[in-house]
Amino acid sequence: MKKVFTSLAPLKKIRPGKKASLFIGYLLVVALLIALVTWRGLGDPLEITQSIPGEVGAGREEQPAVMPEKPFDPREDGLAQGLLPNGSALVEQAMPQEAMRWPLEGPIIFAHQQVYRIGNQLRFNVGINIGAAAGAAVQAAWPGMVEQVAKDPRLGWLLQIRHGGGYLSQYANLQEEPYVSVGDEVKSGDLLGVVGESARLAASTGAFLHFAVYRDGQALDPLQFLSPR
Repeated sequence: MKKVFTSLAPLKKIRPGKKASLFIGYLLVVALLIALVTWRGLGDPLEITQSIPGEVGAGREEQPAVMPEKPFDPREDGLAQGLLPNGSALVEQAMPQEAMRWPLEGPIIFAHQQVYRIGNQLRFNVGINIGAAAGAAVQAAWPGMVEQVAKDPRLGWLLQIRHGGGYLSQYANLQEEPYVSVGDEVKSGDLLGVVGESARLAASTGAFLHFAVYRDGQALDPLQFLSPR
């Protein structure tokens, strides 16, 4: 019996070391399992995508843009913008010191910024429409230089005169091509043309003069400048 217990003594000394190794191995396995579960939960970083509101994709439909309705502003209209001067070929003049005269006699049949409708769209009248008989003479309201002579699909035959101080006057709905040319200098009262019916404006129809005043591209009320009658 003594020999048996003596032979097992070395084993007792070895067992604590094996237990410690097994315990450490168990902890490593548990740590690996926890790490694996955590990694699975996060997913592959390369596959993470950010959800963008309104993005077209699976289960999402593109929503049409809703634009707020607002009255028509002639300053934003492409055709009206094309009628405004660029002044690139003209020499800047001094602003006239004399009062602006009426280009012709007649009642105002449509005022500046008065609203009219085309279909379901509202528009502002730029300038004033002065009623007159066809063939009535149109005179220069202010001295200046003729900047543009053209036939516009909406305003008909028109001309523009550049004045000093960034001012410009426009005469439209003339009967035929104006009597002046681009680059001509005009004085107040000079004959520019005659009233016609060439415009296609919904604000007014028939014979009238469409008269507008701009400063630096901004439409102004001509009544602020025209001398009292």
